[in-house]
Amino acid sequence: MKNLPKSVSNSQLTVQPMTSIERERAIEITNKIKKIPIASFFLKPVDPVKDGLPNYLIKIKPSYPMDLGTVSTKLEKSQYTTIEDWKKDMETIWKNAMTYNPVESPYYAVASELQQIFRRKSNFVPKVEADLWIHNLQKLNKKFKLYSNYKLMVANPPQIKQTTVKKGKQKE
Repeated sequence: MKNLPKSVSNSQLTVQPMTSIERERAIEITNKIKKIPIASFFLKPVDPVKDGLPNYLIKIKPSYPMDLGTVSTKLEKSQYTTIEDWKKDMETIWKNAMTYNPVESPYYAVASELQQIFRRKSNFVPKVEADLWIHNLQKLNKKFKLYSNYKLMVANPPQIKQTTVKKGKQKE
């Protein structure tokens, strides 16, 4: 927290601990990502010897390799203090893969795709039950509006005027 604006001190910052609702959502998101077939590369820690990546821990800081299995274990054991800590570990998985592998590598592409999926899914993580209710109601409201618009279009299809062309003139 060294790059704080001058008007904010460390004592003014309050860390919001991870709530049970956030933890449940983090587990749900992590499990959904683990079920994606291309995520199989990231289910277990990289073993530089077994995986034939002798310089992995040189390119990736030895103190911070990360994988989906480790994230799941940390979630199950309630080892994340905040939702941001969980997000940081998830982002580290993709960052490590994209740091180690060249851009044209399939592993880079897979990591990039999973990162996008993760960001979409983790964009909203409810802190309390009420947040979840509000979010679900907003989603239902959107669906209802789409459905209502569709029903209106089916009941009252737009009228298309027929035009005929005669000797360079358009007639309606």
